[in-house]
Amino acid sequence: MPVKTYNFVPLPQRLPRWPSTGALIRSCSGLAMLLICACSVEQEDSGHWSMHTIDDQYEGADGVDSADIDADGDMDLVVGWEESGRAMLYENPGPQHVLEQWRRTDISASFDVSKIEDARFADFDGDKQVDAIVSATENGNEKVNIHWLVDRDSIFSSDSWKSTSIDPGIKQAFMKVAIGQIDGIGANDIVVGSKADRKNDSDPAKLLWYRAPANPGYENAGLWKGETIADIYWINTIEYLDIDQDGDNDVLISDWNVLAWYENPGAGSGRAGWKQHVISEKADSIFANCAQDKTDSSQIHLIASAVHAKTVTSVGDTLFHSIRKEFDRKGKWTGKWIESKLSSPDQLPGEIEENDYDLKGVVCGNIDSNEHVDLVVSASGYGNGVFALMNLDRELGDQSLSIKVIASDRHNTHKGIKHDNLLLNDLDGDGDLDVITTEENGHTGMYLFGRGLGLIWYENPEI
Repeated sequence: MPVKTYNFVPLPQRLPRWPSTGALIRSCSGLAMLLICACSVEQEDSGHWSMHTIDDQYEGADGVDSADIDADGDMDLVVGWEESGRAMLYENPGPQHVLEQWRRTDISASFDVSKIEDARFADFDGDKQVDAIVSATENGNEKVNIHWLVDRDSIFSSDSWKSTSIDPGIKQAFMKVAIGQIDGIGANDIVVGSKADRKNDSDPAKLLWYRAPANPGYENAGLWKGETIADIYWINTIEYLDIDQDGDNDVLISDWNVLAWYENPGAGSGRAGWKQHVISEKADSIFANCAQDKTDSSQIHLIASAVHAKTVTSVGDTLFHSIRKEFDRKGKWTGKWIESKLSSPDQLPGEIEENDYDLKGVVCGNIDSNEHVDLVVSASGYGNGVFALMNLDRELGDQSLSIKVIASDRHNTHKGIKHDNLLLNDLDGDGDLDVITTEENGHTGMYLFGRGLGLIWYENPEI
């Protein structure tokens, strides 16, 4: 495993809160070493995956999305840097050069994306090519933005991107974005969710549908119109799925601790009357669809988080809910769901007594050499990082999964304490799936050593 070095960052003038006792001890020990050599050298850490940094030069890396934007066979990435106010595109250099510096392009340039919370690649016309990147920004800069690729011959030039906000009269603390077909007419649409002002119950968050114009482009950004699907509290995950198998896309969301889907009323309804169907009120924060065939609505297999600092305190507690459709003897969906519990005989990594311990992302994939799917999970909280629940059975029922810790807690207290979503991709071309994620850690001075790990990936040692 290669040795990595990390540049020393001066201490901030003050801390907003004290870390736990154990975390403080580890922090002081690390500080002593830093004062001796002016840099921290990460020693080989047996059992953990090697971490590689793609970019850590900005602040607040808040989620990552992937697409092969240049059609060279490698997955390129986009990241919203919340505190730095940048939407950044990264060109994948290919498996032979993946450990070298990735070329980055600031697609937002002079356009204001401060407080950016999400950025997603968008193919509006369905031709399998990226047309734009959609971003969402929150408090103080409440907008939904489209960054248009206007020169496909020079993708990785800032001048090839033009940005605009859509329906700017709608002001919400926008958090999550999804792109897909809603009305069956023309271009793909945009669905976004926001979070509520906790101090103002009379101003709820919204789940909004932005109807695409017939020929969307930078020149006609003013034709996008936002319509409310529902009032919500706090969006965490959005996905398009034809859940009722009637031929149009419904919207599945995790709204704080409610997992629900909103039934598309169909083209003949005047676009009113989205109906909410609650799947679970036990789910917390996030979900993933682990169906082998995500185009087959009968195979929907939702993995929904149950982990929160106040609800998971000991070995054997429920970590996730495994949720599938219930069918009658004739194979017809009953409208109900079968919910099973996923637990572990192993202790969760990190210090679960910390009140910021939450799961932030989950993704399904086979990261080891057996035939079963695994769950890879990211978390916030001191030293929790990234871990996996190994070997999910194909059958329904309560299951106990072993925990494999992927990320070291070496960065405990100053980095690696606020991860976001995850992607699985064989970045180094060695035949197994690596893990891509971001770690934001707030803005400079928020924690002990300033900005976080940024855009990173963990190298799978399995093969």
